[in-house]
Amino acid sequence: MKTINGETGLNEVYEKPNLASSKLMLVILLALVIYLPLSYFGVKWAIELMPDQLSLSLFGLSKTVSNLKTRLFDIISFAAFIIPAVVGLELALAGWKNSSLRRLFVRPRGSVQTDWVCFFLGQAQIFGLIGKAMTFGLVIWLARLTNDLLIGQWGLSLGIIDQPLGLQIGLYFILYTFFDYWSHRFYHTPRFWPLHRFHHSAREFTMLTTFRQHPVDFLSVFVINLPLAMLGATVEVMLCVSILVASLGMLIHSNIDSSWGFVGRYLIQSPNHHRLHHVLDYKGTGVGHFGIMPVWDHLFGSWIGDEVHSLAIGVDREYGFGINTARDIVRDYKDAVLALFGQKYKE
Repeated sequence: MKTINGETGLNEVYEKPNLASSKLMLVILLALVIYLPLSYFGVKWAIELMPDQLSLSLFGLSKTVSNLKTRLFDIISFAAFIIPAVVGLELALAGWKNSSLRRLFVRPRGSVQTDWVCFFLGQAQIFGLIGKAMTFGLVIWLARLTNDLLIGQWGLSLGIIDQPLGLQIGLYFILYTFFDYWSHRFYHTPRFWPLHRFHHSAREFTMLTTFRQHPVDFLSVFVINLPLAMLGATVEVMLCVSILVASLGMLIHSNIDSSWGFVGRYLIQSPNHHRLHHVLDYKGTGVGHFGIMPVWDHLFGSWIGDEVHSLAIGVDREYGFGINTARDIVRDYKDAVLALFGQKYKE
């Protein structure tokens, strides 16, 4: 196995929390019980004071943003409510030494530095701009064409938009996970693997690993846009499902040592099942666990059982990490172009 920047695919030994850690866990859980309701109602109160529509003018150009309260509530809730919840839960259940917080803030190693780079570039929308440039805008054009055909010209609607908000979110989430399952399986085929390999290059999990995606992750665009077009989902539903998916992504890339029992086997993928999906020796072990909802793995034959937390993760391909992340992205993009035209590339 190669060593890259002093790292191998082997992970740090998972340390079982001791009695002192257990007491700290209880304190953290108690703090979450107090903080989360307060933060939720605090955000809701603050949003009610804001306008629901905002018009901006600059250099003779004007832009009006509608549904501002819904957008702000979901986004601010994610920052003030969801992130503290999942980070606090991991800290309470895994302990400080195993936590994403320690890996991210205390001398982060190369792989973790790449998590930081991807997170900041994604939040700054730079990855979105890079993706548009590398696909020559075709992804956005095709997504708009899909919306126009299904809704604008054909008037196709399944009527879900008329259902209660909670039901809309639940139904769209289920459909989203179905499309996500198949796009994920496609990414594990030789023709699409170079773009997804970037995500699997992580040598250790942090909650930010979920945002470690190649900017030309074009299949996922259609995972979102096609169901949206078919269902006519509102902005509110889209934001809610996106935040739900991001929250679950943070949890399954956490260092919580659990398979979640029945829930992890059938309803929501667990951290240990996702670790098995990221296993280093995937050619020998076989890759499964593609779905956010494991029921799709059971239905389509990609369920490969439970595993322990100690598995090494990563890929055999050499990655520079950290300040070399841009070079890694470009290299994988070149390999992806070769793969799309049926040419050989180094796995």
